[in-house]
Amino acid sequence: MIRLSSCTVGILGLFAIPPALAADLPARVAAPVAPLPVLQDWSGFYIGSHVGGVVEGRGARTIVSGDGGGVVPTLFGGRGGRTGIAAGRIEGRTVFQGLHAGYNGQWGAAVAGIEADVASLGPLDDVLGSVRGRIGLANDRVLVYGTAGLAVRSVPPLVLGTFVGGNGGAGGNGGPGGSGGAGGNGFGTLTVARGGTDGVGVVGGGGIEVKLTPQVSTGVEALYYSFDGPRLLGAPRDFLTLRGRLTVHPGAGVLASAPVDWSGAYLGGHLGAMHALSNGSFGTTALANGEPGGAGTRGIDGGGGGGGAVAFAGNARSPAILGGLHLGYNWQRGALVYGAEGDVSVPDADSHRVLGSIRGRLGGSAGPLLLYGTAGVAFARDEGIRAVFAGQGGTGGNGGVALAGPGGAGGFGGTAFAVRNRSTEVGFVVGGGLETRLSDRITAGAEALYYGLSDSGVAPVPAGPGRFAVAGRGNDALVLRTRLSVSFQP
Repeated sequence: MIRLSSCTVGILGLFAIPPALAADLPARVAAPVAPLPVLQDWSGFYIGSHVGGVVEGRGARTIVSGDGGGVVPTLFGGRGGRTGIAAGRIEGRTVFQGLHAGYNGQWGAAVAGIEADVASLGPLDDVLGSVRGRIGLANDRVLVYGTAGLAVRSVPPLVLGTFVGGNGGAGGNGGPGGSGGAGGNGFGTLTVARGGTDGVGVVGGGGIEVKLTPQVSTGVEALYYSFDGPRLLGAPRDFLTLRGRLTVHPGAGVLASAPVDWSGAYLGGHLGAMHALSNGSFGTTALANGEPGGAGTRGIDGGGGGGGAVAFAGNARSPAILGGLHLGYNWQRGALVYGAEGDVSVPDADSHRVLGSIRGRLGGSAGPLLLYGTAGVAFARDEGIRAVFAGQGGTGGNGGVALAGPGGAGGFGGTAFAVRNRSTEVGFVVGGGLETRLSDRITAGAEALYYGLSDSGVAPVPAGPGRFAVAGRGNDALVLRTRLSVSFQP
């Protein structure tokens, strides 16, 4: 006979709980497991567009004309008037847009790669580029990185602006025994030009990038550039830039996926930069009237001649920031996408106060990507300044025969004015772009458009004797812009 200890009996009793009692016990609930964060894959090739500006070190400068020289006083004749003094502003670099491409490798949360970019920091032949290494850390959808490398720039020689001045008026003749008046100042013509340079420097900075989808990221980046070489008007050696980025990652399953549906109506906005290609109007102007001449001291003394006016015309050297809206409709047959689009933009430039187009679009879809060409009719509202004028000073009055004053009157000062164009121009537009799906309704992309616009500028007519500076002909423009669109039909 086996004897069980009281301890053993107690343990066995735990396993002998009646079924009815066990049913009354609360059931065990498994503790919830927190989902693991999704670490996006940043590895592989990427290409994108960026738009930004120079926030420090723009290179702008003001140049003062001075006057045409000393006025020789006479004993009793009227004093000659001085020329006007115009302060001409030389534009610096402010806005740019360009392209970037690179390759990343990824090891867990660590991301490292190399990137090259190119932009036009001024006219199209004013090139700014870099080749940089990048290293950063990825956390969920966010990549924070630092970057440094070599920078290159090519700054062409160019004319930045022109001062024109009217001649001074002649002094009046003295009467019998009187003194003649002094002549007024004149300025003449002065061209402000600068040489060009090509150079290599260094660039460094950092940024943050966020994956909107596995194939598309956006971000902001700050880069500081430093170059050796001469200091040039309108082209700083050291400057800080800030730019926004939109990047497509084709390696993240883009080309392998089936075409998506692009059909239906859509509405969106765009932001970018506009390059004026024809110099059809001036970028900055400054006007200064001449000083009137003084009257003769005695009645027999001649009055002084008036001073000539001075005007400055500065060439537009920096791209203009541009923003606007677009509306369109797409049809689709397999991977073929075609449609029509209208847009209107407002650049920060008098030469293109309003810029718009009605275009056809034709392209092909590869997964969430749409690559397309576009062409159509363009229009622009031109309110740019086409010419500046500086008039000459008036002639002083002659002295009389009586000694008692007053003497001959002083000549009037020359008048400066600007001739502004006010016309609507019609032409053509052609270009292309790349667009990608962010969701079933939202798309983002980059687009380049060339506008060929008719030249209907006014021909300046002199109002009197003086000097003119006249802008070039034409009003063509190149627009580089980033797009965000919402489809009415998912």
